[in-house]
Amino acid sequence: MYIDSRTAITQKLIAQVAAAAGADPATLTAETALQDVGFDSILLAITLRSLEVEFSIEFEDEDIAGFFAASSIGDYVGVMQRAQSRQTVRSAAAS
Repeated sequence: MYIDSRTAITQKLIAQVAAAAGADPATLTAETALQDVGFDSILLAITLRSLEVEFSIEFEDEDIAGFFAASSIGDYVGVMQRAQSRQTVRSAAAS
């Protein structure tokens, strides 16, 4: 599922992060530091798998590295947008 809106992606990622970390999504924003909600590498791995399923996307190594380097939900949004764009280009080229 391709989502073209940064706001929509942010909302989806906030929901995913909140669910994984057991946080109230109403308290999270794009600026929320992942460390502040106790997000660690294990929660990230779980979240990445959920995102792959929800967005029908396969993350490449550079995407995964980007997620691990991220410090905020907004950083995740940027990684997600790049991954979606790359997948769209690949899909179009395969057609």
